[in-house]
Amino acid sequence: MEQVRLMEVLMNATLASVVDNLLNLTATRDTAEGGGRAHTWVQIGANTLDSLNTKNDPLLAFVDRVPTWKKFFVEPIPQLYDKLKESVKRWPNSHAVQLAISPNASVAETVAAMYCLEEGFQEQRLGTDLPYWANQLCSFDPTHAMRHFPGKPVRAVNVTAVSVPEMLSRLGLQAVDVLLIDTEGFDAQVVRQIPFDRIRPSLVLWEHKHLHESRHATEEYMRAQCYAVFQVDHENTAGLALPLFGG
Repeated sequence: MEQVRLMEVLMNATLASVVDNLLNLTATRDTAEGGGRAHTWVQIGANTLDSLNTKNDPLLAFVDRVPTWKKFFVEPIPQLYDKLKESVKRWPNSHAVQLAISPNASVAETVAAMYCLEEGFQEQRLGTDLPYWANQLCSFDPTHAMRHFPGKPVRAVNVTAVSVPEMLSRLGLQAVDVLLIDTEGFDAQVVRQIPFDRIRPSLVLWEHKHLHESRHATEEYMRAQCYAVFQVDHENTAGLALPLFGG
């Protein structure tokens, strides 16, 4: 019955109301079960999570609601990861993880190049004319950042890339409750690597902005995994999925 009510709320809900209802449902179940199990939050493509780069992150407002959850924020770019390590200290049970998710799911680990705007690593006070989100454009696609800012120089950065199952293994995770994905056009590949036979996140949120022709195929794939799929907004946050059964 609780799941039915939650699904009714989803039909005309904002992301904030969806997450609020989900966390309330989780807390209710935990109380009924006498304390509940440990919960986990995983964010892939976290960037720095500093005051500038949280402006377009729709779920960070809820991190304070889950102080006992284990939280893993995954960011492969060394300069961004260094800032991320400092940012996550404001939340208990939070960890920064320096990894990328490889587009190639058949390889457990590889070293791969990601391409970032050179000026995206500069502080704005040094004179760059790029917006605050310029350092969020790092991608395996060498043309991705250039399409946003033609003529701007791009830097290749070598990163350690692993498959989603390999990442879960390294983090020692047997379950994930909230899974957030923002990988600048490679979200579809990441979604398809989730081992749904072993983990059933209650919430999966991915960016659809750069998926283009693979957007609808990704939504259909999630429905085939018995998830209900909802468009959260038309630009920054892509799709929202909640399990139709269980959770």
